[in-house]
Amino acid sequence: MPSMLARILERHAMLAPAKVAIADGDMALMYGDLCREARAIARALRSRGIGAGSRVALLSENRAEFGVLVAAASFGGFTLAPVNVRLHPEEQRELLRDADVSVAFAQDASGAQSVVAAGTTVVAFDDDEYRRMHETRGGAEPAAAGVRAEPLLMYATGGTSGLPKWCCITEGNLFAQADNLADAIGLNADDRYGFFMPFFHMAAGGLLVAALVKGATAFVLPRQDRAQLLHVIERQALTRTNLPFVVLRELAEAGALRALPQLRWLGTGNGTTIELQRELSRAVCPNVWGWYGQTEATNITTSPRSTAEAQLGFGCIGRAAASAQVRIVDAEGRDVGEGEAGELWTAGPHVMAGYWRRDTETAEVMRGGWLRSGDVVRRGPDGSLFIVDRLKEIIKSGGETISPRELEIALEKHPAIAEAAVIAVPHPRWGESPGAVVVLKPGARLSEQEVVDHCRSRLAAFKRPTWVAFAPGLPRNVAGKVRKDILRREYAARTTEGSTQP
Repeated sequence: MPSMLARILERHAMLAPAKVAIADGDMALMYGDLCREARAIARALRSRGIGAGSRVALLSENRAEFGVLVAAASFGGFTLAPVNVRLHPEEQRELLRDADVSVAFAQDASGAQSVVAAGTTVVAFDDDEYRRMHETRGGAEPAAAGVRAEPLLMYATGGTSGLPKWCCITEGNLFAQADNLADAIGLNADDRYGFFMPFFHMAAGGLLVAALVKGATAFVLPRQDRAQLLHVIERQALTRTNLPFVVLRELAEAGALRALPQLRWLGTGNGTTIELQRELSRAVCPNVWGWYGQTEATNITTSPRSTAEAQLGFGCIGRAAASAQVRIVDAEGRDVGEGEAGELWTAGPHVMAGYWRRDTETAEVMRGGWLRSGDVVRRGPDGSLFIVDRLKEIIKSGGETISPRELEIALEKHPAIAEAAVIAVPHPRWGESPGAVVVLKPGARLSEQEVVDHCRSRLAAFKRPTWVAFAPGLPRNVAGKVRKDILRREYAARTTEGSTQP
């Protein structure tokens, strides 16, 4: 069944058909064209039996076609599942197998063919088949709109188990996200928003959907030419954008920061220091802050409402977003007092429907309608929240999320490795990176490079350890759990100038 999003896009197309919905380089896709193309693709897929209950994959770097396929999902009823193209092919293969996709749209036909299951149709954007889809006519028109309950999007996320899981993101989740972003950063129809982060992450893909809901214009920013990035933002008169900490720091170190008078808000990524935030607010744009969220909470749970609030202290994540309820609880799920540390829980229409075909994992992360974030926070005297630590030990490296357990599982498959522990350590370029503490089996010998090469055959480049330390054993508590706090203290000063990031 077509959705409320389809009706919203139709309204944008009726009121402002020539307004640019998505611009990518020299290509500009108007709202009128977006709806026409989305309808045609939905009809073409429906003629192949792909509609409600079907999953359609997307393997691509940022392109305007992402927005077209999201819109097509809203008209056709299928679920769109973007796949991180930087993952190892075996990781992509497992995700696609788990999602049980019927069709995969791709930027690279040969690459997609190598990872999809037998019988899955691959449609490349530069193929005649994709162009023919745009010419599809006839077929059932959308029925009366309603907010569909089944997922509009599925986004993959890791976790402490190390096994990727698909988060089921409903249309209602996405509408709540749009309202939360309007409340947190002022997103509205007049905005010209610059997208740098990849759409195969919820932080960008979900945000693009929010921009389309609000009737704004989205611009795909160049990722390779960092020197020209701020010039492009200025030339395109962008009003809002968010950039990773790594990029912002590189621009500052290169002396490339410049005033952008039309920029109303600049979003900062995870790891941005107070000093860098202050430099950005002085040199580029007065309004500089980021929000806090996760894929399971459709991108945003809390946010500062001003630069001053964001700079109250390192780790300030502001206050609850418009639709979000938040609690700070102890290990027994009891609310803690002001200034006390506890796990952040959130509830509201922004919280996902659950993990795809993983009821046990869903039950573990959801408690009575509350999503457990896995992050330890405290509440300041003025009501602002501050990150204290991460329970899940997830590593955030250069904008990518790395599950330590996933890397540990890969390491322990080596016949010479008895056990391994992966921790986050400071990295001069990526903010933090995974370091591996490895215990070898008796009599075994292994070099650091051999360990890295072993990971290279199994995992994406950004997940490989940037350093390896060999130890006779791992510190454990009385319950047998590895004391990673001890390992972090012991290896905290260890960094590397090299990088296994792509």
